[in-house]
Amino acid sequence: MMISLGLYSIAALGMFLVALKYGMSAAPLDYHKAIITQDGAVTNGTQRVVEVLYRVWASSLAALGICLLALIWGPAASGAAWPHVVILLATLVVGVPSLIFPRRVEQNTNVRTPWRLSLALLVAVTLGFLAWILRI
Repeated sequence: MMISLGLYSIAALGMFLVALKYGMSAAPLDYHKAIITQDGAVTNGTQRVVEVLYRVWASSLAALGICLLALIWGPAASGAAWPHVVILLATLVVGVPSLIFPRRVEQNTNVRTPWRLSLALLVAVTLGFLAWILRI
């Protein structure tokens, strides 16, 4: 079970790091700027909207990380089964769109986006879930 909890915790830590990046960085980040400027300049309005989206995204992701850690080191560590399902489902709900949509943008614009990080976090949680199922 410790492998499962460790993998979940790595994913939660990754979520906090992403939240920190988007919560503290100036908007837009270079890759967003490259995408936006393909159609024109980054206006003040665009910059403000992107900054707001960054802060909301960051706080939402940090909140998910807090909830996941509470589940991981609370009921999941105590042996309950249900938190493992919730951890997997919550991560999929956030992670799958965070993988699919940036990947599509990358394919359309040829600007590298961070969908690979979403994939890595999804893999960590999925492997953690499988480790729990297999009791390793």
